[in-house]
Amino acid sequence: ETCLKSDANYGLELVRPALPYIFKQVYLDKEFPMLMSMYLMMVARVLLINQSVFTAVLQELRLPNALETILDVWIRKMPLVTEVEKRKLFALAFASIFTNNSILVERFPAIMQNIGDTLMDVMREEDNEVDDINSSDSVVNTPPRSAGEKEIKFCDSLVFLDEHDLDT
Repeated sequence: ETCLKSDANYGLELVRPALPYIFKQVYLDKEFPMLMSMYLMMVARVLLINQSVFTAVLQELRLPNALETILDVWIRKMPLVTEVEKRKLFALAFASIFTNNSILVERFPAIMQNIGDTLMDVMREEDNEVDDINSSDSVVNTPPRSAGEKEIKFCDSLVFLDEHDLDT
């Protein structure tokens, strides 16, 4: 995974010989949760980096219904991953493969449920961080907000004013 994170294209070339084994382990679904999480992260990164390599590896497996089985395992195991960064990676990978493919359309509700859960977790975590920052004594010189002014929310190192937030 570190190879794919540091230099996507060169890392993909480097780990390419191991990808059929990794995909097959996901297909078989017999690994411990931590190892399966690592395998799924590799699958997600390959999908995000180069979809043609992803497809080529699936074809190399020569297993019946390889894509369907890998997607089903991925959908089933994604809620078990607790790290938000990994869940965001999985959600991005799921979102990147949406097409009019019947295999994906059948799994659309489950995929959207996982993506929605991930977004909720990310926003909840960021809201908690904002609450912690606002309630801590270490924040000084914070200008007071007027009654009609909304709170600034932080999302992935971007700061924006949410003017249409229905929650507040």
